Amino acid sequence: MSELRKSTFQLYPKLQKAAKQTIDLYADAPPPPEDVRSGWAGEDAAVAAYEELAGDFPSFFIAEQSLPTEGKRVVLWDAAKKVTGGHLPTFYQLVGDCVSQGATNAVQYLQCVEIARLNEPERYRPIFQPYIYGISRKYIGGGSLRGDGSLGVWAAPGVRTYGVLAADEE
Repeated sequence: MSELRKSTFQLYPKLQKAAKQTIDLYADAPPPPEDVRSGWAGEDAAVAAYEELAGDFPSFFIAEQSLPTEGKRVVLWDAAKKVTGGHLPTFYQLVGDCVSQGATNAVQYLQCVEIARLNEPERYRPIFQPYIYGISRKYIGGGSLRGDGSLGVWAAPGVRTYGVLAADEE
């Protein structure tokens, strides 16, 4: 695998400190107890839910698909486990940042799928979620919301337009 170019994106000094503090805050954080999670309850719960609902999913056809898909099951955590050796971490949401957390998860799982299934020559890097929160609220949303939060229709173009920042960036 060839050496990847390091990002030339530079944070302003105050943001560098905030980024380090956020990374340090989450570095050793245990996952929240299952009874208080909003969303991911673990692989066993996901498999059980799928098995309960599997008969209700409509059949669909993927155009120009060359491999048979009948009876196939694809879950994103398989790619994550292949690339990282385990599940991707989830974090406590201390403010209304579910949109940026979701966008972060989407980008991180996309990285894993590209590496594991498409053999993309890159290495997995966790995404710095507050960056997505900021670009979606300020640059796309124009700062028009009061309080916490963002909108998915702002996060998606924010990521497409401004990219993402790796959480392990210096």
